[in-house]
Amino acid sequence: MTDDFNRKIDSTSTSRAGNAQGTSRLGRLDELDDFEIADGEPDIRGWTVKAKDGTEIGEVSDLIADTAAREVRYVEVEVKDELLDESAKKMDHNHVLIPIRAARLDDDGDTVFLNGVESSQFRDAPRFGREPITDEHEKAILVFFGQPTTGARSPDIDDSNRFFGKRREGREKEQYLTLSEERLDTDKQRVQKGEVHVSKSVETRHVEKEVPTMREEVNIERRPARAGASSSAEIHEDEITIPLMGEEVTVDKKIVPREEVVISKSAVRGTKTVEADLRSEKLDVDRNT
Repeated sequence: MTDDFNRKIDSTSTSRAGNAQGTSRLGRLDELDDFEIADGEPDIRGWTVKAKDGTEIGEVSDLIADTAAREVRYVEVEVKDELLDESAKKMDHNHVLIPIRAARLDDDGDTVFLNGVESSQFRDAPRFGREPITDEHEKAILVFFGQPTTGARSPDIDDSNRFFGKRREGREKEQYLTLSEERLDTDKQRVQKGEVHVSKSVETRHVEKEVPTMREEVNIERRPARAGASSSAEIHEDEITIPLMGEEVTVDKKIVPREEVVISKSAVRGTKTVEADLRSEKLDVDRNT
């Protein structure tokens, strides 16, 4: 449920409050000892700040009050690192001021929503560190969030009824006490849990292989001389040379692919139990009769 927030602050002293910002009319509520949130109004310091599209952009670090008008002018937000560029990170410019009329509250979720500002647009919002707020910086803030720059207060606001948005009906007859609690917020990040080395090496093995071979042999057969061969017979020395052929085994090696190894990764889903001790505020009622 979206509620509205009274932006008035009360003085805790009858004397005029000192201002930690020097002569500036604007001061951080944490540094204004003589001022506090008005009774019945929630203290939104520490609440989550989200853009119009629901993206979380940071957390309320402080409230900027106008000590002369005795009301809150801006919500100071400490911006998440992922929404900062490198130059802003180096200079510690990680704070943004949001005019209170550019925001609305969700009491149920302890959340401040920006009206009409998407997270992509918020990256261009004027940033600064914790230095005093100058008139130039305040003007840049008002221009970015589409607020009047002729003064921090719109002309249609009645001094007797300064609120953060619209006042809840019957608020003057009611008092409010905010109960807060801690909630477990988990996140995940990818980290290296180990590694697998896959490599190949060369090994040598001795093999034997039977190879069939052929060789020629000489067969000598004696038989009687043919009839009629006596007419040409003569005695002298003679010789016949017969070549004998055979197969010799030659050995060579060639490289051929044997198999293919495919290496891939797959995600194995599981659950992991996390534990934490969470605090919550409870309501104690002491009836004094």
